[in-house]
Parts: sequence; structure tokens; C-alpha cells
Amino acid sequence: MATEPAKTQPETPPAAPAAPRITDLEIKDAQLIFGAVWQKLETELGRDQLRFPKEIILLGGAPGAGKGSNTKFIAKARGLTCGPIVISALLDSPEARRIKDAGSMVGDREVIDLLFHHLLHPQFRDGVILDGFPRTKVQVECLKLLVDKMHALRREFYKTALGIHVTTAKTELVIKSPREWFAGVSKAGAK
Repeated sequence: MATEPAKTQPETPPAAPAAPRITDLEIKDAQLIFGAVWQKLETELGRDQLRFPKEIILLGGAPGAGKGSNTKFIAKARGLTCGPIVISALLDSPEARRIKDAGSMVGDREVIDLLFHHLLHPQFRDGVILDGFPRTKVQVECLKLLVDKMHALRREFYKTALGIHVTTAKTELVIKSPREWFAGVSKAGAK
């Protein structure tokens, strides 16, 4: 008696290995976004007119963390006479509304563009508090690139008549969670 050959199942191909995650893709996007915004600023205003604040204080935290409460204290302690740039308000500005009304989204590029233009307003020359920025990795990278460009401008114009207008960038980051804020308040009240 002849035996039938065993029926074999077709082999399933092995699963393709997971593609490695490209961790610097956002950084490259940030470089493209920053480059486009910076070029626009230079074209509109001229490189010699790019006068950013001497000090940029980044105030981050969850809603209710006390950012608004701390803003007045920080501004007074730093001698700042201007109000903060509140990113959520910037996203509701006429410029942002025009973008939205045109059917576009206000993404990282638009936020960076709006923010950098605001930073150049004369009332912010001595310093400014940014409430709610950065919010994304791309925005963090763009901020790093801005600080690098501010240092480059300082080196370029330091020994010229424009040197007094271009300062070394100083950035500070303040992040509070509601728990840290209330713990600090209770400790301060106990003294």
C-alpha cells in the first residue's frame, strides 16, 4: 500500500523586522521649519534688525499649575515691564485666525513664525516670559536653534554700532506641577 505524501502547508514568510524608529526626524523637521521662518524674518526685516529679547523665561506646566500666578512674581523679580506672551492667546490672535479661516492648521511652523515675530516687538527687548512654550519636540529644537542664531548675531555684530542691540541670549525654564506649587506655598506659609 502506497502512502500519500503528507500535505504541507505553505510556509508563511517571516515577519519583516520592525523598521528602526528615526528619532531625529523631528529634529530635521525643526531645522526645516526654523530655516524657513528665519529666512522670512531676514527677508522682511533685515539681519541687522533681528533684535530678540535679552532674556527669555519659559514657563511651562499643566493647566492649574500656577503659571499665571507666577508670571507677575517672576516679571517683578526680573524687572520686566511687559506682559508675558501667552501661547494660547497667540494661537487666537488675528494672524492665527487668518490661517484658520483660510482652512489651514496652526502647526509648529506657524507657531514658531508667530512667536518669533512677537519676540521682535520692542517692548520685549529687555526680556519676556513665554507662557506655554515649547509644547512639542519640534518647538524645543526650534528654540535651541534660535538661541544658537542669537549667539551668532551677537558674534557678528558685537564690535559694530549694532552691538548694543544684540545681546547674548539667556533662557530659563520654569516648570511647576500643581503638587509642587502647593507644596512650595505651604512651606513658604509655614516659615
